[in-house]
Amino acid sequence: MHDRRFATLDEVLEFYRKGGQPGPQLDSRIAPFFLDAPAKADLPRALPSSRFSGEGWQQIQAPPRLP
Repeated sequence: MHDRRFATLDEVLEFYRKGGQPGPQLDSRIAPFFLDAPAKADLPRALPSSRFSGEGWQQIQAPPRLP
């Protein structure tokens, strides 16, 4: 995650699978969900690995005007 509290994608999935951490900052749309072992194993293969490399964000620019 962005704050480095988890070292692996598996740890992130477990955090969200359990519904996150209760508190005032938890988005109401976060809820526990079921993810079986085969689906969990398939997920990393379905996500492009380049998205997790930390590269590419340097070219992102803010829009000229925000809504």
